[in-house]
Amino acid sequence: MNLFARQLQLGRKLFDLNAGTLRRAVEQDAENLRKFMELNQSFFSRLPEARDLPSCLALQREYGQTVWSGARRAAKARGELLRESAGQTGELLRGAFAAAEESAPPRPDGTTA
Repeated sequence: MNLFARQLQLGRKLFDLNAGTLRRAVEQDAENLRKFMELNQSFFSRLPEARDLPSCLALQREYGQTVWSGARRAAKARGELLRESAGQTGELLRGAFAAAEESAPPRPDGTTA
């Protein structure tokens, strides 16, 4: 395979990887938004139950903790997705450069590029 074809193939693989990563990130964001909307609906429906200040503060504390733990989970999932994508990108690039070195013509001194 010539250099141009290998570059096109690498570009296509990187494009597919990036498109898949973006698709998964958007799916994660949509799911997180759905969960957040459900959480808000659940807590707002419980708001009339809080008749005094301590119960209102307890509800607010529970809401805050739930939102915070959801945000942490979402950030961790996004980080794992990006880490996985970066690893796959590195594998593609290492494979492309290894293939380029293997097919490089020998230099006059007998070594390859």
